[in-house]
Amino acid sequence: MVRGPWDICRCLTYHVPPPPPPPTHPTRRSDDQYSSIALLARLAAHDAPNRVAYLNVAAGATVTFGAHLADARTGLYFHGYNAATGDTSCCLWGRATAWALLAQVEVLTAMAAVAPSHPLYAKVRARFVATASAMLAVQDGSGGWHQVLNDTTTFLETSVTAAALYAMTAGVMGGWLPQEAYDDAIQAAWAAVASTVSENGSVAGVSADTPILTSAAEYAALPTTFATAQPGLGVLLMATRSYYLYSSPE
Repeated sequence: MVRGPWDICRCLTYHVPPPPPPPTHPTRRSDDQYSSIALLARLAAHDAPNRVAYLNVAAGATVTFGAHLADARTGLYFHGYNAATGDTSCCLWGRATAWALLAQVEVLTAMAAVAPSHPLYAKVRARFVATASAMLAVQDGSGGWHQVLNDTTTFLETSVTAAALYAMTAGVMGGWLPQEAYDDAIQAAWAAVASTVSENGSVAGVSADTPILTSAAEYAALPTTFATAQPGLGVLLMATRSYYLYSSPE
């Protein structure tokens, strides 16, 4: 049964598992988009000193990540990029595109607050629209998204679904995505996310902390127990709040 956003927030804050050790990898990771861009974008949006400089770096990084990690054929993101060889990693890992969407929303939000005529606005918005459209094309009939986005034999991954839900609702509310094209996907994604949260606050289907792997089979073999779910829990709260605002505009 689909529950309301406040029920999901209550359950999610009941218990949060401890974080795993920080990952290390020599290549550029799609994960780095959100961790490196979000803080700069929020500083810019909240009137920090040097906010234009912060926004310039965040916007430039968003464009650069897209150039290196976005698949030219599908618009989805690879997990990693080796700057020394120019090679991308094997797979279109779900959270790779999820991190991209989250970062893009942060930068567009900051641009709207600080510099609507920013010289990179058109590129960042185009990249966001393309990424959201690419995700729309691979949404599962259940409303969720797979651990490897273009491999339906991999499991449905909850944090990817939550990130897509957050980005699509934020995109519609921000005026960057058309509601008529995304509302059905949003409602299906909410039902999928809500179904994964139990009354005791545990969440099913969140992939464990994920290094850059070499095959879809390796991504599919990762655990999804709540004890290893720390990397994907925050975005469920973000998605829940955003869906609440989207569905209750007054």
